[in-house]
Amino acid sequence: MDILSTSGCGRFADLVAATPNASSIFEERIAAGGGGGLTVFCPNDTSVAAFERTFRALSDDDDRLDVLLHHASAARHGRAQLQAFDWVAVRTLAANRTQSITVRDDGDTVWLWPSCQCGAVRVTKTAAVSSAEDPLAVYLVDAVLLPGRVRQKLDDGGDGAAARGGYLGWLHCCVPLWAAVSWVLAVIVGYLIGGWLASCRFQDPAVMHWT
Repeated sequence: MDILSTSGCGRFADLVAATPNASSIFEERIAAGGGGGLTVFCPNDTSVAAFERTFRALSDDDDRLDVLLHHASAARHGRAQLQAFDWVAVRTLAANRTQSITVRDDGDTVWLWPSCQCGAVRVTKTAAVSSAEDPLAVYLVDAVLLPGRVRQKLDDGGDGAAARGGYLGWLHCCVPLWAAVSWVLAVIVGYLIGGWLASCRFQDPAVMHWT
């Protein structure tokens, strides 16, 4: 908690300390003798301040816990390790580790794509990377990361600025615009090629004789 508080994400540290079970789960990962290590992608104070009202309005304690745990991975990922990450899905501690974020290091910047969240989140600073004996890595990021389950619930409930237009908004976040456009273009091209081949088939005398 001291490292988080002095690294530009004191508000996030306060939420962890105030949420039942959050700090104990983090501590278990870095406990001596087999915790396995911990990486925390810690949102800066500005992004947490903008989201804090929505966070506190979540009616389910498990949802609040999952939001915090979605910022952590059950291993210590040093900066050198992240350099090999190119669209690598990393499991987080949220929802029994069934949630993940996609990590990409382009050489200069580490980018995160949380599950079903519009836009990339940027790592702005390496706050701390400790030794193997004290397995903790902390990175400062410029946005709050939301698990897909919580984001969908917020969208369906229309919680102020956190909502993105219900199911269509959630679908838009899960299916990027470039993927949707590529799929539509592929369907159109396939339809045109299929039509052209069909017309050639019926115009070719040899083919017509065979049929």
